[in-house]
Amino acid sequence: YKWMPVVAMGMGGLLMIGFVFINQHTPIWVLAAMMATFGISMGLQFQVLIVAIQAAAPLQDIGAVTSLITQARTLGASLGLALNGAVMIWALNRQTAELPADAAALLPQGLNGLTPHIASSLPAAIREVVLDHYSSGFNVMFIWVAALYFVAVGLTLLLENREIPKRA
Repeated sequence: YKWMPVVAMGMGGLLMIGFVFINQHTPIWVLAAMMATFGISMGLQFQVLIVAIQAAAPLQDIGAVTSLITQARTLGASLGLALNGAVMIWALNRQTAELPADAAALLPQGLNGLTPHIASSLPAAIREVVLDHYSSGFNVMFIWVAALYFVAVGLTLLLENREIPKRA
């Protein structure tokens, strides 16, 4: 089973790097393909690791082990979301500070307050600059998450490659 989470986390890291190259001109089908591939990579990680953890547990403890790993996954998702949100807000604030004065004057809440309605109401030249800075703010988060994925690949390689037993 070990190859699945290793490949999946490697795919996730590479996709995060790929997301760095997305901008407002990227075709929607490219985004859809990348997101679908990311979803596949997530499926290859989470379920396989849960089954592997269940297989490593004594039969009488499978319920407790499943509950524990589900709770750990929920806590990890909450912490990860909060950390990614903090990184993204920091990056968008940094990008707001780098906006030209004429663009910044049109965004009283900075890039953190940018909505599709506000973006579409901007003059074309300023909209292009604003969207480039907005995209750059996301890139910081994607690079951060890619680094975490590559650390996870290394940690997953340390797992023992066991065959999952067949239980009746």
